[in-house]
Amino acid sequence: MEIKNKYTRRIDREYNAILFEGSDFGTDSNGNVKANISPNQMQLANDYLVKEMTDLSQNDLDNLESFEYEKILANINEIKSKWSSQKKN
Repeated sequence: MEIKNKYTRRIDREYNAILFEGSDFGTDSNGNVKANISPNQMQLANDYLVKEMTDLSQNDLDNLESFEYEKILANINEIKSKWSSQKKN
């Protein structure tokens, strides 16, 4: 299994759309924006991200050991983090 080292705008857009679907946005007492994201949406968004960044199917994901999934997700989040910092520059 290979992790693609390319986090595209399409992947970012779809990931965020899934993640924030049905989320409740508001502000705290200091005026900071807060979002309540459902754990189910977070899992769906992470599954989408892993499938897009690898060649794994939903069936493959469902049959991974939890620690394997978390390791893959951590590697993908590292790539995503690098992409985010490059985007800011």
